[in-house]
Amino acid sequence: MRIIFALGVFGFLIVSCSQFNKKEESKAAFEMKSFSLTSPGCAKDSSACATYDLTYPEFNQLDTAVQLILKNQLSKVISGAAEDAGTKSFEEAGMDFIADYEKTKAELPEYGMGWYYKGDARVLLTSDSLISIQADADVFTGGAHGMFSTSFINLDPKTGALYLLDSFLKPGYQSFLNQLGEEEFRKELDMSDTTTLDAAGFEFPENRFQLNENYGFRKEGIVFVFNSYEIAAYAMGTTEIIIPYERLKDWFK
Repeated sequence: MRIIFALGVFGFLIVSCSQFNKKEESKAAFEMKSFSLTSPGCAKDSSACATYDLTYPEFNQLDTAVQLILKNQLSKVISGAAEDAGTKSFEEAGMDFIADYEKTKAELPEYGMGWYYKGDARVLLTSDSLISIQADADVFTGGAHGMFSTSFINLDPKTGALYLLDSFLKPGYQSFLNQLGEEEFRKELDMSDTTTLDAAGFEFPENRFQLNENYGFRKEGIVFVFNSYEIAAYAMGTTEIIIPYERLKDWFK
């Protein structure tokens, strides 16, 4: 189903931020697509097989070159291809995943465990100057547990250039943003101001909170995600914080 987001839903952003102050409807319309593969002979009731499933947005009204940039970015974050494998299509990455499973079964005849790869990319926000996408990957290839990770794609729909915090915040914002980030981090985890990060089980350089560069843009604010193992043990899971735009309005360009 074709979904079109109007800038009007962004509330105060239209008034406060010059990057989102256009009244016209965004042309960044998209359709959700899916792609699936299964290993040979994989029955629906069988756990001893591999499944590969992706869902992702397709923007057909963008410039052809921008469409290609976005598709390549999506392939990098949701296809599961190795980082050193270069850009691969969803089909190529899926076939590699299935082939790796079949190779494992051939080497271990008694192997009775199934694998799965689930990549899900969803649009968080669209405007005439920004497309922000959250990409989640849920993977199991044996072992004690699977792995779940979140990453983001933020780009200018007109040029395909990366859309960074520098794109709409005044120079010097970093310290203030990091301060807000720590406040939201402690609030999210119900940590007092006097509790040290290491005492709560988190590992930051020099025991000082630092925002990462894994962020996206939702209509209510900037979302930052710390994935498993990034700042804490696997058991701590993923940590997500949102910094409301309202708290940053004095830093808008």
